[in-house]
Amino acid sequence: MKVTLIHNPEAGDDTQSSGDQIIRLIRRAGHKAKYFSSKGKNGKSAEKPCDIVAVAGGDGTVGKVARRLIDSRTPIAVLPMGTANNIANTIGVTGRKFEELIEAWNAAHCANFDAGVAKGPWGLRYFIEGFGVGLFAETMFKIENGQHPHVSRSEDPEEEISAALKVLKTTIELPVQGFDGSA
Repeated sequence: MKVTLIHNPEAGDDTQSSGDQIIRLIRRAGHKAKYFSSKGKNGKSAEKPCDIVAVAGGDGTVGKVARRLIDSRTPIAVLPMGTANNIANTIGVTGRKFEELIEAWNAAHCANFDAGVAKGPWGLRYFIEGFGVGLFAETMFKIENGQHPHVSRSEDPEEEISAALKVLKTTIELPVQGFDGSA
C-alpha cells in the first residue's frame, strides 16, 4: 500500500514519535511511505496519488488534512499525537500503539465522516471538529491573524490563558483584571 504521511512535528510533547520513527513503523508493516511535514511548504502533499493518507498530529492537523481531502476518495488514518485528540477519540484510535494502528490498516474498513460547512462574507469554509461564533470566535480570529502579537504560544498554559483573557476583555471593552478580580 502507498502511504502519504503528514506529520506535525510540533504536536503533543517531547515523548511523541518522530517522523522518521513513524516512517520506519509504516515501512516495517510492509507499506511504501512518503513523508511530509505539516509545517513545510508542500501544501499539496495530501493530494498526491496514494492508497491512504496517514495523519500524525492533533485535531488541527487532522482537520486541515481532512478539509483538503473533502472531495477525494482517499482514506485518512489518524495517528493521534495532539493534546486533546478529540477526532481520534471519536473514531476510537486513542490509547493504542502506533504499531497496532498501522498493522490494522490492511484489514480496516472505511467509514465516511460528516463535514460541516459555513458560508459567509469570507466565502465557503468546511469544518471538521467544531466551529464558533460571537465573542470567542472573533477573539480567536484576531489572535490567529496576528492582531494581538503579545499572545504567543507558550509552554505555560496559564500564561496563554491569561493573554487570551486580556484579548477577550479588550474586545468587550472591560478593564483588564487579574484572576483574583483586582484591577
